[in-house]
Amino acid sequence: HATTRAPRTRLLARGCAVALLVALPWLQVQAADPARPWLDTTYSFEERAAALVSQMTLEEKAAQMQNTAPAIERLGVPAYDWWNEALHGVA
Repeated sequence: HATTRAPRTRLLARGCAVALLVALPWLQVQAADPARPWLDTTYSFEERAAALVSQMTLEEKAAQMQNTAPAIERLGVPAYDWWNEALHGVA
């Protein structure tokens, strides 16, 4: 089992690294906007989350609770598919 897990672990690590490299430039550009404090990493997680949620409509909040969360372009929130988060193993 150890030999079959090692390639999967490496593949998962590479996938995470690629995702980070793709997202990093976008996050850096977005963080420079003072009108969007939820993207500013100098604030705590709690402050950032509160700032973002306070700007979301009820419909936007409800839509984020599904496995496929749509983008909220006006807030700079990208679409996301929560289904494949490896919570139940790698799909």
